[in-house]
Amino acid sequence: MKDSKKKSIDKKKTKKIKQTYRDRIWELDFIRGVCLILMLLYHFAVIYEVVFFPMWEEFLEPDNFIVKAYYFITEKAFSPFVEDFFHFLVVGVFFTVAGLSVTLSRKTYKSFLKTALFAGAITVVTSLLDYVLGSAYFTITHGIFHIFALCYLVHLIFCIILKNKYIRSGALLAAGIFFLILFKRTEAGLVTWEDNVFSAFFVDNSHLPSFLDSVHLIPWIGYFLIGASLSPFIYPAKKSLLPFLNKKWHLPVTFFGRHPVSFYALHILLSIIFMIIVGLIFVPKEWITQIFGS
Repeated sequence: MKDSKKKSIDKKKTKKIKQTYRDRIWELDFIRGVCLILMLLYHFAVIYEVVFFPMWEEFLEPDNFIVKAYYFITEKAFSPFVEDFFHFLVVGVFFTVAGLSVTLSRKTYKSFLKTALFAGAITVVTSLLDYVLGSAYFTITHGIFHIFALCYLVHLIFCIILKNKYIRSGALLAAGIFFLILFKRTEAGLVTWEDNVFSAFFVDNSHLPSFLDSVHLIPWIGYFLIGASLSPFIYPAKKSLLPFLNKKWHLPVTFFGRHPVSFYALHILLSIIFMIIVGLIFVPKEWITQIFGS
């Protein structure tokens, strides 16, 4: 009797998991996954370019594949134009999708709390890393998850104040457009900001505490709020618009999109470990002596 009850419970759990997977709006997971993979590759390239290559360069011959890879990354793969366009497009889409997704959930406060705690943990860990290494490269005080936490908080305030979803959508759209206009006016020099750590949360300035991850509230909150405002109209039934394409082909990418926090938390550590292994195998050992002393 107990075995039959256990089997019945297991079947219900399995059915619930399948239904949850099928009920997810897969195209949002897919777009989020593409953006995340591109961001991870970009951060990997930055860690190589800014941290490890300068330590290795004097010990390498000009025709070494590591040197060639550096020039390929800096001059072609991530030239200034490509880097700016790539960054703006990918991050803009990522925040817009996040805005679309947050409106589909009734647990905005949980999203805010989880993201805020994770952002705080990132700051603590990266600060400790800088302290141990005696560097100033890694401390992240306003990374992408810090800005997401602020976006979730703003959205939560709108939800508390405006109960009618259509009025709320209009207000979110107006706020999103306001932030995009503010960004354009700032770029044009019509709006100026004090050059300090506080304003670095809002706009780009000389206070860049971490090359790993430095994101600003403006203009990205604009994309987030516009996405949140459009969600009730694009997904009124909270179901995929492309169910006929919901096959196994997209699973490798949507897997990333369903677990962005986990991959983000691991990718910097894994990138550093990979670079250390490459350095130990392909670079003369003098670079290690240079860092830690003889």
